[in-house]
Amino acid sequence: MLMKIYKRTVYWVDTKTACGALAIDQDGYLYELDTCPYFKKAFKGKRFSEIMIHLKSRNNLLNCKELRTEIDPF
Repeated sequence: MLMKIYKRTVYWVDTKTACGALAIDQDGYLYELDTCPYFKKAFKGKRFSEIMIHLKSRNNLLNCKELRTEIDPF
């Protein structure tokens, strides 16, 4: 029996309009349960790379720091 590993990475993102947690699942997509409401609404269904490209292209990103990576086998 093959076990799937669940992985989620949480980042703290500062922008000119908001700051908060941005959680990314093992496939690179926004994980809505641990993401702040502003980013959840603005980036629903987006990949982390798409979010960063969007913020950088609008010169809106001030800082992005990885807080933790959670790994949970189930």
